Amino acid sequence: MYVFKPPFSKAAPLLAWLLAACLAGFPATAQASIATADASVSGTGSIEPYGDPFNEGLDSMQTPALGVYARGAHHGISPWSSLEYRGAVEFVIPTLPAGATLNSATLLVPMIAGSTNFGDFTIGIYGYAGNNAIDAADFSQTASLVGSQTWSPSGPITNASTMVSFVPSDISLDVTALVSSLVSNSDPYAGFLLASDSEPLGSLFAHLQSTITFAGAGYSLPPRLTLNFTPGGPINPRVPEATSVVAWLGLGSCGAAVALGRRRRPARGVVG
Repeated sequence: MYVFKPPFSKAAPLLAWLLAACLAGFPATAQASIATADASVSGTGSIEPYGDPFNEGLDSMQTPALGVYARGAHHGISPWSSLEYRGAVEFVIPTLPAGATLNSATLLVPMIAGSTNFGDFTIGIYGYAGNNAIDAADFSQTASLVGSQTWSPSGPITNASTMVSFVPSDISLDVTALVSSLVSNSDPYAGFLLASDSEPLGSLFAHLQSTITFAGAGYSLPPRLTLNFTPGGPINPRVPEATSVVAWLGLGSCGAAVALGRRRRPARGVVG
């Protein structure tokens, strides 16, 4: 009589050998890692008239406050009475391992408060190679726009004498292209300029204005630069990918079952 024996009882040595081969020969896939840097320096500079840093120059600067302000001209006082504040913030770019691939870079700038008597307020975010210090030149770094964000008032604006708060919204922006370029050029510092893209119209009776204050360097929740990267090369060449092990075990199991199945087939003419 033919007695069936589970095929895997004799396949165990083969499976063990296949597992050992997987462990020895398949490198692990490098897993994505995260590196972060909080703002090292920040500051706010005032420019008058609005949007003209070269003709009038930087009027004043303060650190580490970070804010953006735009005021239209009050024609009842002076047609040149517009004013702008720009914010600048810089980071020490985290050092990535040799051969690493930068997958993404994200800029986060927490908003503290903001208000307007004009309407929507759009801020442009410009990138530049920093020097880990806030100086006058930083407030005219508008050559490389990396993105923008718009804030809307939380309610209707009924008259120019009433300021309405903005709906809170932190700046969260993909800055991968800029940071990748800086890393490729071996620039150690990433700088970002926050400047108004929405100049309030001039008014004969009042200043129309919008302002937003952001957290600066040294705040409890400061601006943050987050890098997502993949290290170069295998992390551990003796640790296999899970998919490789499963595939080879499955192939080995099928092969063992077929081989043993052939061995247990009874000879022709033998009756159990």
